[in-house]
Amino acid sequence: MSDTNDPAETPVHRSRKPRKPRIPEIPAPPVPATIADAIAETAKGPKAVTVDGQTVQAHDPRQLIDADRYLAEKKAARNPLAAIRLIPMSHSGAN
Repeated sequence: MSDTNDPAETPVHRSRKPRKPRIPEIPAPPVPATIADAIAETAKGPKAVTVDGQTVQAHDPRQLIDADRYLAEKKAARNPLAAIRLIPMSHSGAN
């Protein structure tokens, strides 16, 4: 450094911002792949849980079963010919 006290040569000390405390991330529970898996998981667990004043409720299994039934009916309605079965028939007199 020179004796002139040039501001360009003096080190600049910046004050640091105080760091916020890191809150650990809580991993989300795995999402069931199908409604059948969701029904099975719901049947295993409790209906409602209260921790530290916060209450979490699971879906009613009847609602999940109704949703599964609705989706199955919707899928079946896409192809109306899927309900028709063709079987070979032979008349008794046509040998």
